[in-house]
Amino acid sequence: MDARVEAVLLPIARALIASDQIPFATHRAFFNDVLLHELCHAVGPVYVLGTDSVSVNEALKEHYTAIEEAKADIVGLHSIGVLIERGVLTRSDAKEHYVSALASFFRAVRFGTSEAHAKAAACALNFLKQKGAIRVDPVTAKWSVMFERFAPAVTSMAAELLAIQGRGDYDAAGAWLARWAVLPREVNDSLRRLDHIPVDIEPRYSIRWE
Repeated sequence: MDARVEAVLLPIARALIASDQIPFATHRAFFNDVLLHELCHAVGPVYVLGTDSVSVNEALKEHYTAIEEAKADIVGLHSIGVLIERGVLTRSDAKEHYVSALASFFRAVRFGTSEAHAKAAACALNFLKQKGAIRVDPVTAKWSVMFERFAPAVTSMAAELLAIQGRGDYDAAGAWLARWAVLPREVNDSLRRLDHIPVDIEPRYSIRWE
């Protein structure tokens, strides 16, 4: 995780995030965002509501994986607010987690929008921008988190995704992805500025048996 942050996440933050927010991209916040993403795969319905045998996976078909990855991303971020309310994190911690998540969305979207995690990241970038939770400066082309709008936008996105899963609404899932899982000009312009940064790391290690 530390290698990924040093080689990928922090260079992306320095290239794309507004200078006054770069300090909020941190190892700790990135780790917590990833941890909460994985935990939040377990949040939400397993079966379509009103049934006990039709799984959400079965109902959403080819749309399921991207919707599920988007849900894990965004419900994980919603959980930051829950942890703050319960005193596990402080309100100042939220800035780190939100800025680190923004940089992480740019990291994931580089996997290509045929890949589920990249589709999910594209959805988050588009949805949050449309809600005014993130913005790109037209002069500097640097991105910023609008902190006062971020948490409400996250909650709104989480509610939409969980409702689609709960209903097992195949058509709504397809329409949702068609609307949000695209790369607008501002994102493509930003991605071209990352060509010098690796897309990911390849761990190399050995096991010593004793």
